[in-house]
Amino acid sequence: MASINSESKSTDSSKHKKSKTAYQGRRRMFGQFRCPQCLRTWASGNTWANTTQQCKSCLIEVLPYRQETLKRTTVLTGPGKEHPQHLCGMCKKLGRYCRDWEEYEDLTDYFEDLNIRDEEESDPWTNDHYNEEDIRNDHYDEEDVRNDHYDEEDIRNDHYDE
Repeated sequence: MASINSESKSTDSSKHKKSKTAYQGRRRMFGQFRCPQCLRTWASGNTWANTTQQCKSCLIEVLPYRQETLKRTTVLTGPGKEHPQHLCGMCKKLGRYCRDWEEYEDLTDYFEDLNIRDEEESDPWTNDHYNEEDIRNDHYDEEDVRNDHYDEEDIRNDHYDE
């Protein structure tokens, strides 16, 4: 029985061998970085799956510790702030500015080499769970929504597939 567990662990680790970041889609994301050497932190609206940025101080490659969907905001960036291409892992790999295109078709070969799936494949809500007609026909009674409550036991017992 121990050999089965070790086999499944080795299969799992080889399957996810190239997954360095939690986000595995093909779109540009907002990411937060922390250099493990000098503890410098920074944020960037130009992060990609399994792609590093270089720390300005130490010049070591750092992966984002957090990635989330981009939101339009002017809080962190001003109109004159340029993307430091010499520190961006994607710009280095492509040999050009990583935001020169509107769609991500130019990155198909890069992402296929890293075995990164399309977002449609990795998003469980887009794979035949719901079609547009089901979504249009969903009706919620306000009273049902107000009375819908969860206790802590229900929340602790929820399990989500990753």
